Amino acid sequence: MKRFLFFSAILVCAAFWAASCDENSDVPVTGVTLSKSTVSIVKGTSTTLTATVLPSNASNQAVIWYTTDPSVVTVEDGKVNGVSVGGAYVMVFTAEGAKKAECKVFVTPDFIKVKSVKLDKPSLELVEEETATLTATIEPDNATDQTVTWSSSNPSVATVADGTVTAVAAGEAKITVTTNNGGFTASCNVTVEPKVIHVTSVTLLEVSAEGYVGQTIDLHAVVSPGDATDKSITWESSAPDIASVEATNETDATVNLLAEGEVTITVKSVDGEHTDTCPITIKPKPGVEFRKISLVKRPDMLEPKSDFSMFWANNELVVAGGHTTGFKISKEAEYYTNDGVWHSMTMNYAHDFPFGLMLSDGKFMIGGGASSDSGVGQIAGVETYDPTTHTFTKINDMTTARLMARAIQLENGNVVVAGNWYGLPYLEIFDASTNNWQYVCAMNINYYMPYVFRTGKNEAIVFNNQAAQTLVYNGYDAYTEYPSILNTWKPIFPGSNLTMPDYLIGDFATDDYTYLIAAENSAGKIGLLKVDGRNFSLVETDNEIPTEYNSEKLTFTGPIIDRNKNIAYLVASNTGSSVFYVFYIIDLSEVKTTGKAQVAVAYYTDPMTDCAPAASASMALSPTGMLAIAGGIYNSNYTPFKSFYTLKIY
Repeated sequence: MKRFLFFSAILVCAAFWAASCDENSDVPVTGVTLSKSTVSIVKGTSTTLTATVLPSNASNQAVIWYTTDPSVVTVEDGKVNGVSVGGAYVMVFTAEGAKKAECKVFVTPDFIKVKSVKLDKPSLELVEEETATLTATIEPDNATDQTVTWSSSNPSVATVADGTVTAVAAGEAKITVTTNNGGFTASCNVTVEPKVIHVTSVTLLEVSAEGYVGQTIDLHAVVSPGDATDKSITWESSAPDIASVEATNETDATVNLLAEGEVTITVKSVDGEHTDTCPITIKPKPGVEFRKISLVKRPDMLEPKSDFSMFWANNELVVAGGHTTGFKISKEAEYYTNDGVWHSMTMNYAHDFPFGLMLSDGKFMIGGGASSDSGVGQIAGVETYDPTTHTFTKINDMTTARLMARAIQLENGNVVVAGNWYGLPYLEIFDASTNNWQYVCAMNINYYMPYVFRTGKNEAIVFNNQAAQTLVYNGYDAYTEYPSILNTWKPIFPGSNLTMPDYLIGDFATDDYTYLIAAENSAGKIGLLKVDGRNFSLVETDNEIPTEYNSEKLTFTGPIIDRNKNIAYLVASNTGSSVFYVFYIIDLSEVKTTGKAQVAVAYYTDPMTDCAPAASASMALSPTGMLAIAGGIYNSNYTPFKSFYTLKIY
C-alpha cells in the first residue's frame, strides 16, 4: 500500500509540474525512452540508464526516476544500484505530461553467464534503402552481461547498427549478433533487391516537324525520372507507308519520310506505357531552284592565257604562268588593283600547267610547267611571289621536273608536291629548314592533276581519279591505302587551277582536316565526297545535283569553299561555243557532323562567247567572298581568252 501511495504521489507531482510548466513550453513532450529495456547487475554493483525525452528539442527535458522496489534496486539520476538479490522495475517519467519508460532490472548474487542468443528473424528480404529491426534474445534473461555486438558480412549490401538493418545495394549479406559474454552467435540471412524507380513520363523534344520526301528527321525522347529503373521505349508511326521510324539508340529515333502526307510518331515507355507524340508534315521534294544571275565584266587581262595560277594576295588578284596565243609558254605575270588596272610582271620561269600554293608567310609558291611551247616537256624550276614588292624570287629546283602537279604546305613549313604529266610522278617535299627539295618515293600510277591534302600537322595524302587508291605521306615515308568508295565515285579533276586549301571545310588551326570534293559515278551522277583526314564518305544531299541545265549537259569543277559563309560553290557550265555558268550553292552546316548537305539553290548566267567552260577557266575566291573567273580556252589551246569576270552572290 505504501509503494502504491508513493507511486501515486509521483504521478500527481509530475502532473502538477507539467501543468505549471506547460504555459511556458514551446515544444511539447511526446514521450521518453531508456537506453536499455532489460539489465542484469550483481548485488553491490551499479549500472547507468540514459533517458531520452522526445522530441529531442522538447522545451522541458526534466525527468523523474522511480524504482518499484527500493529494497532491491535504487536509482538516482539514472544510476541504478543493486541492493539485494531480486528483481524490480526502474521507471522514468517526464516532468511534462508524465510520459513513462521502464527497464526490468535483475540483481543477482553473483555473475550469471550467457548460455545462448537467438534472433527473432532467420531471414530478411529488403529493397534498396529499406530498413528492418532485428531483436536479439539472450538466455537466461537475467544474465549479468546483456551486451551484444552486431556485424554484417557484406556492408556494401547491408549494414547493421544496434539491430537496425539498412539495405544498401542489391545482393546478399549475413547479419550476425555476438554476445560479449561467451561469444555466442545468431545470424539472419538478408537478401536485398534493387529499388524499382518507375517512369513517370516520356517527352519528345520535338513538338512537331516537317520535311520533304526523301529526307530524314531525328527525334529525341527524354524519359523521366532520369534514374528510372527501366527506361526502355518503343516507337510507332501512324502511317508506315508515309513515314517509317526506327530507333537509333536508347533515346533517339530516325524518321524516314517516304511519301507526301501527314503522320504522327508516337514514343511509349515500356514501364507505365507513358506516351508522347510528334506530328510530321511531309511535302513533295522541291528539287533545286534555279535563279538567274549576271557575271560582272571586268577589264581584260593584258595577255590571253590559259592553265595558269590565279590567287588573291594583299587584296590583289594575281595571275602567273600559263600559255598564251599559239600555245606559247609565257613568263608574264600580272596583278589587278582596285582601280581596275592590270599591271605586268616578269617571272624567272615560264610556268605552264604549274602547281601553286599560298604559303604561311604570305608568299605564293609556283613551280613546274612545260619546258617549251605546245605543252611539251617539264621543268623543275620553282619561285616565290612577294605581294608586297610584286617580285618573283627563285628557290632551289625540285628533284623532279614536272607539270600538272599539286602541292600542300604542312605545319612545319615543308611543302609536299606530287603529280606529273607523262613524267615521273614522284612525291617530294621542300624542306623549309634547309630550303632544299627531297625525294620521298615513286608513285605506281600516273598521278597528274592530283589532290594533295594535308591530313595531320605534318601528314598528307595524294589521290586522283586514275585509280582507287591514295598515297599517304606520314612525315618521313609513304604508303598506299585503298578507300573502297573510290571504286564507285571517281573524284573530278581539280580543274580551274584551284589550290588545295580551296577544298578545305575544316580548320588547320584546330586540327580539323576535313575537305569537300566533287565526284562522279558510273551512271554519270555528280556527288560530294567528304575527306576527313584519310577517311572518305559520300555526303547525303537533300536534292540530287542536276547534271544538265536547259537541256545541255554540264561539266563540273570545284567545289570552292567559302569558310566565312560556311557555303561552297560547285561550279558547272556547258561546253559549247556560247558558255553559260551554273553555280550550285552548298550549305556546309551539317557536312562535318551528320554528313548531309543542302543543295536547294543554283544560279545560272546568260550564255557568253568570250568565257571558257568551268573546267578550263581559272577561278579564285577573294577574302570578301568575290569569285574571280579569268582566261581559259574553249576548244583549242592555241586560242585562249583574256576575259575577266567576277561574281558575288552573297
